[in-house]
Amino acid sequence: MKKALVIIFMFLAISNDLVLTAAPRAKRLIRQFFAQEFLAEQNLFDGRFIMGFKDQVNLTQDQIHKVENLILTFEEQFIGRCAEIKIKEIHLANYIKSDQINRKKIEKIIKEISSERIEISILYLNYLLDIKMLLRPEQIGKLKKFKKNHFRKIKWSFDNHQ
Repeated sequence: MKKALVIIFMFLAISNDLVLTAAPRAKRLIRQFFAQEFLAEQNLFDGRFIMGFKDQVNLTQDQIHKVENLILTFEEQFIGRCAEIKIKEIHLANYIKSDQINRKKIEKIIKEISSERIEISILYLNYLLDIKMLLRPEQIGKLKKFKKNHFRKIKWSFDNHQ
C-alpha cells in the first residue's frame, strides 16, 4: 500500500501537463494538499509548517536556524529550477510554432523539462528528509498531533467552499 502511495505521489509531482498557462489554482492547491497530507503521514513535514508550531514543539534556536536555512536553500533551488522549466517551455512553444519542426528535438526538450520536474521532486524530498533529521522523536510526535488538526481544518475549508 505504501509503495502504491509513493508511486501515486511521484506521479502527481511530475505529471503536470505541458501547458504554458498556469494550472487552475484550486486544482493545484488540492493536489498539493493531498501530497502534503501523505508526506506528513510519513513524518515528513515542510519547514514552513514546522515553523508555525516552533514554540509548541520546543524547537531550539539551533534547530530554528537550521530549518530556516533549509527553507531558504530549498526555495532558491526550487525557484531556479522552475525558471529553467518555464524557459524551456517557452522555447518549446516557439519551436513548435516554427515551420521547421524536428520530432527528435521536440522529444529532447520535453525530456529535459520532465527531468527538471523529477529533480524538483527529489530536491523536495531531500529537503523534507533533512528537516526530519533535525527533529527529536518527541517533536515529531507533537507535530503529528498538530498535523491532524491542521489537515482536518483544511479539509473542512475545501468541503465548505466548493
